[in-house]
Amino acid sequence: MTILDIEKYNDYLQASYTNQNTIKQYRLCALGFITNVGNDINEESINKFFRYYKKDIMRRSFISSLFRCFKIKDLEVPVERSRTKEKKRSNVEYKFLDIETINLMIDKCNERNSVLVSLMFDTGLRLNEAINLKKTDIDLVNNTVSGVGKGDKDFNIPFSNKTKEKLAAFLTKDESLLGYPFHYLGVKHHDKKFWRELKLDCFNNLNLDNIHPHRIRHALGHFLRVNKKWDLEQVREYMRHDSINTTAIYATATKEEIRKKMREEVFENVTQK
Repeated sequence: MTILDIEKYNDYLQASYTNQNTIKQYRLCALGFITNVGNDINEESINKFFRYYKKDIMRRSFISSLFRCFKIKDLEVPVERSRTKEKKRSNVEYKFLDIETINLMIDKCNERNSVLVSLMFDTGLRLNEAINLKKTDIDLVNNTVSGVGKGDKDFNIPFSNKTKEKLAAFLTKDESLLGYPFHYLGVKHHDKKFWRELKLDCFNNLNLDNIHPHRIRHALGHFLRVNKKWDLEQVREYMRHDSINTTAIYATATKEEIRKKMREEVFENVTQK
């Protein structure tokens, strides 16, 4: 049995988070948990907490933070989606950027955008992970980037020699503050600035519409699964997904592809026998 020790949890929040608003919200969730369901952290109390806080967007991340603080490994955060939403999600047709489009973006975009597209496609970094890299996070000797990603999880990911060359050239011109090479001078929200810059760059110079940074990450997942034939677990591991259900969007197949595989791989073998 694990008890929600509020003092220990407060210490964990102070050590793990810098945003005071986030710390405040997690504290409120902890107090609400104790008030409504008690101090015991177990499957029953977590489900009760979810029923009390139906519309609280922090509830899943709060429960995850409890698991990390108290090192709980035998419980899972409840799944949010209803069956209706899950059905709708499964019917969504994702339009992935192909490798030709990614290469076009790398070749034709301005230098900053080109470097970031190349790095994000190699590594699958999320927007905030990429834009907030420090110069010291980039290892040009071992071709890796490191940092802390989603869910406060450390990452250390390789990139290609092509990206290394681009990074090396770009970093020699780094004029950013405090060693953040992808930050913009005089800008508060660097992620939003990059999003706008990339979208305009692709639209004006490449005639590509609806481009946003996360599509680069999706392009990598699709490329590894479809072009390189990685299995879903390999893709999940490289993309750092918590659940294989997230990775499943890359398991795309058309009816014609299935018929072709049947003709070439199944019916042909049967005929030969």
